[in-house]
Amino acid sequence: MSVGAEVLVQQLYYPLTVVKGFRTPWVAIQYKSGGTNKQGYIWQGLLSLHAATNASGLLFISGVSAADNKSIENYETAYYIMTLKVLNGTSVICTKSWEQTYGEQTMVEGKLFENLGLKDCSNIYRLGLLGEACGVTSVYTYFAFNENELFALPGKQLVGDAGIYYYEETLLFPSEHKGSNQLLIKNIEEGSNESETYDTNGDPVYKIKKSKEAYQWTGKKFNIL
Repeated sequence: MSVGAEVLVQQLYYPLTVVKGFRTPWVAIQYKSGGTNKQGYIWQGLLSLHAATNASGLLFISGVSAADNKSIENYETAYYIMTLKVLNGTSVICTKSWEQTYGEQTMVEGKLFENLGLKDCSNIYRLGLLGEACGVTSVYTYFAFNENELFALPGKQLVGDAGIYYYEETLLFPSEHKGSNQLLIKNIEEGSNESETYDTNGDPVYKIKKSKEAYQWTGKKFNIL
């Protein structure tokens, strides 16, 4: 079975197996080979978390490559090595890997955009690791693609805690902020309600602080302004 092959997951098999530092079950799958339906088994860690195809027929697949622990500010921290690949058929055009700290996120959201007005690229790919519980940060990682290479873009984060606190970043692309095609804008909003004050409708009354960051895009990298 080649990289990028589509599979149908039929059943999970436990206990979990540890490979490359993280634990997942084996799964029974159905797939096509030479036009024939076949059955088999695969360790779930080899399956992608998200896949999408652009207008040129190129396939974007993202997933976890490995997991490990390292000391950050004297704390032992778990992290994943995430990988994004772009394929033309079964040929890998380019690959990007990055470290992502594990913060108890429980969901994955991937999305493939057109270039959103950004200069010298054809697509924007976003992968989000989402925190559903209070105090768990949702982390979004972005990449630009120019039909040959992937380039890292600024990311964004969101977190909140049940009417007490929230922190939200919004990343705006040229088609959204209507400015230069080499400009990215990150709006940051932070609200706190430490005194737990509520209005007459029962909504929390936040003290809100807003800020902004701007980045210049060169076509291959971004620089903070």
